[in-house]
Amino acid sequence: MRPAEFYDEFAEAQALGGINARHLAIDRWLERFGLRPGMDVLEIGCGVGTQTELIAKRLAGSGTLTSIDLSPRSIELARSRLSGLPNIRLIVGDAVELSLDETFDVVVLPDVIEHIPIDEHMKLFGKVRRMLRDTGWAFIHMPNPFYLDWCRRNRPDVLQVIDQPIFIESLVASTRPNDLYVHHLETYAIWIAEGDYQVVVLRPTPRQQSFDSPVVDRSLRARLRGAPRRLLGRD
Repeated sequence: MRPAEFYDEFAEAQALGGINARHLAIDRWLERFGLRPGMDVLEIGCGVGTQTELIAKRLAGSGTLTSIDLSPRSIELARSRLSGLPNIRLIVGDAVELSLDETFDVVVLPDVIEHIPIDEHMKLFGKVRRMLRDTGWAFIHMPNPFYLDWCRRNRPDVLQVIDQPIFIESLVASTRPNDLYVHHLETYAIWIAEGDYQVVVLRPTPRQQSFDSPVVDRSLRARLRGAPRRLLGRD
């Protein structure tokens, strides 16, 4: 079954499920990393618009939100769900092939990267970088690859048509050549105590950034006061 056909069929179940703990967790992460009203946001893999709704509420009616998905039925349901919210554009399309003549402050990939074949990631992140402003950031939420690998061996019934573990080595191999670096990586738990999800923030590679600013955090200074001189770069 082709991915678009799979998600057309999957869309009804997604719509019935509504917003769950995963969507709320992504919303909190986006707030933590700086999503604010007035920003221009691109969401890749919006599905039926559950995460889209939360992002739109974060934008508070200002800025813009462009959301794309390869499933026509998912976009149809998203349009119905989001009809009362302003400044949202919904597009049917394949993120790997789609080109938009604009740039964004934030690009959000909410549990979609594991469903895009790895051999297409280089092209995907080339497009992400071209659409990301130099001051912007890209946010990836995905299953912990070790957990997803366990599911492949023990619970294949819960997997989607394409559901591959994305290890950081693979991600770096497709982002670094595209002028993106991993600014933040964290594994955390929603439903599985061992940690079932990861968040990754990508930023454009710095060009002329200075690294000589003083430490502002007084508590950090206090903790470092007794550190060996070699750890402070004073050998």
